[in-house]
Amino acid sequence: MTSLPLRILTALQLTMDTPSRSTRMVDCAILFVYLSNRASAYTSKIVFTFLLFLLSCISNQTIASTTVSDKLTQYLDGFEHAGVLLVDPTGRKMISINADQAIVAASTVKLLTALLALENWGPDYRFETRFATKTDASNASGHTLLIEAGGDPFLVSEEMNRLAGALFHRLIKRGAYPLTSMTVDDSLYRRNLKVPGQSGSTNPYDAVPAPWSVNFNSVNLTIENGQLQSGEEQTPLTRQAIVRAVEIGWLDSQTKKPVASQPVAERFSLGGHANGRAARYATEILISLLQQHATTGVKVVSPSVGFSAGSVPDLPAIYVHQNQTSLIELLAGMLKFSTNFTANQLALNLSAANGQTPADFEGFSRAAKMILATLGAGPAEQVVEGAGLSRRNRLSATTLVSIIDALAEWHDVLPSYTYTDFPDSDRFDVRAKTGSLQGVSSLAGTISIEPENSQTHATDQMDLWRFAILLNDPSLRHRKERDEVLRLLLHQVHRVQ
Repeated sequence: MTSLPLRILTALQLTMDTPSRSTRMVDCAILFVYLSNRASAYTSKIVFTFLLFLLSCISNQTIASTTVSDKLTQYLDGFEHAGVLLVDPTGRKMISINADQAIVAASTVKLLTALLALENWGPDYRFETRFATKTDASNASGHTLLIEAGGDPFLVSEEMNRLAGALFHRLIKRGAYPLTSMTVDDSLYRRNLKVPGQSGSTNPYDAVPAPWSVNFNSVNLTIENGQLQSGEEQTPLTRQAIVRAVEIGWLDSQTKKPVASQPVAERFSLGGHANGRAARYATEILISLLQQHATTGVKVVSPSVGFSAGSVPDLPAIYVHQNQTSLIELLAGMLKFSTNFTANQLALNLSAANGQTPADFEGFSRAAKMILATLGAGPAEQVVEGAGLSRRNRLSATTLVSIIDALAEWHDVLPSYTYTDFPDSDRFDVRAKTGSLQGVSSLAGTISIEPENSQTHATDQMDLWRFAILLNDPSLRHRKERDEVLRLLLHQVHRVQ
């Protein structure tokens, strides 16, 4: 016959495994009656005490929820503005503190830019650049290469080399060489663009978007052995790079020799779209790579090739380059590395796609306003550029969670967020986008928890908790405060699970 203690333990295990709190309480009552009829009075007292303890454990879910919410409320009281929302896998709001307040969102704005891009083009979209040729009007034996810039945000040197190789073979096949001039139509974006919130520094995160640009409109330079060199083996050193080195004080303006005697290496933003430098630099890179692809005796580019920017005639393309990086891959990198250039290049492309030509940030803001309305955003919420640089970007925690919900189909685009300051942290999978400005710290994404004795994390959207944290206060130290809020949210998830 099974012993009484074993019966109790088995029944308790079954009771605690029951998901419904009301069902657990009914089971406790049945269990008490069952055990009382089969035990002495003394044993019944022990069982009764044990079941009271069990009931307190069952009720702990509600108590824990209140405790975490109270702790969060108390912690957030010290901030100038703060909003937090935690939603469980069924859509129930487990914690909501100032969740509808419009707050400076920093780089979590990139989540909205990603959603707009995916809904507009789809995950497999690839940006294109068109090339055509015509006889050079000033040189009957030469040809003009016409470049119709499409705003590709990911024309890195490796992709440009691939482009140059394919274009070289098309030029040879058509006999459209030597190229004596190149004309770039970079009218897709409005000239004299100013990115809201951008400081205009030489840092690469302040690079200005341009429809025909390479390497995020930045240049990587180094000085070694008393010589200026490209900081990347795959990127040629060109005239515009040398001009930039003079401007930042690395080279003497007269002798063009390094000013510093010690080795230095750094990446710099290249400059604006208005002066045509981005287009010139991209064209210089293309010319250099075309020359590298040239076979012996073939001069596909004239040594004195000219450059101009302006409209190009509507001629049949000899080559349409599609970037090998798909939109979903591009967005994953943008969110992981928080690339401001990519985000605002996408914002301007979305402006153009929604009928604003030449594209500007006002056109993007209108497109963002439309989707925010469908997400139920409040009247104070707005987005004025795509990267989160401007303090005029205001979102609520509720809207950020709605954006995360809308991205459910593409959940893997969210970057992993490493967080170890929590018991059993290896059981949690936090995927989220961060945001940081002076006095601003934000985080929005999903939480899943690996069940005990399991080797896999939750992958179904129904297993995902969604959350958003928005903190604004001059004293913020970015990660420290948002991680404390996240720690409390993880406590709530852990207790409920």
